[in-house]
Amino acid sequence: MSPRLTHTLVRAGIAAALFLLPIAVVTAARADAPEGHLAAAARLIQAGDTAQGARLLAARVKLDPADLAAQAYLTIALDRLAQATDAAGLEGVRQVLPAWPPVLERLALVYDGKGLAAEAEAVYKSWIALRPGNPEPYARLAEHEAGAGHYAKAIALFERHRVLVGESDYAARRIAAVRDLMQGKPGPAWPPAPEAGATVARAR
Repeated sequence: MSPRLTHTLVRAGIAAALFLLPIAVVTAARADAPEGHLAAAARLIQAGDTAQGARLLAARVKLDPADLAAQAYLTIALDRLAQATDAAGLEGVRQVLPAWPPVLERLALVYDGKGLAAEAEAVYKSWIALRPGNPEPYARLAEHEAGAGHYAKAIALFERHRVLVGESDYAARRIAAVRDLMQGKPGPAWPPAPEAGATVARAR
């Protein structure tokens, strides 16, 4: 095992462990060391300030994009913000890392859940612009457009998703469902399938 890989695994272990360690232990880390950044973020998150802790982690990732431990820890913090539907907290992270897809993915979903269609659409489009070869944002935006009744746009986006992943049962079923809605056929309200939004690719 290479020294760099060993170091990465050790750092990743530190990131995971910080969620479990008491605050008195993590405060021992030097503030100017990489592990100190993780410790400071852990203190904030354990104290209930997930948004500020996530911003600190985002700053660390911006400083060192190869820091896999900080990325893993930040992803956990983003999930907490998303579960809390904390759009402001996610926007704070986005200000630090405007081009990081995991932030955009969660922010768009939170906006969608809050019924903020314009904001959600703008974030989905930013995600597509950053990762035009990733099928996931096309599927997410297609689901959004279908739910808003923009059926032609939804079909075009599902088709793009299918082109990127190859043959896709998911895309084929969603396109058929949208066409049924366009033709006024009776059926359940969108989304009509339990796997709605579950696609084959994840943004990283």
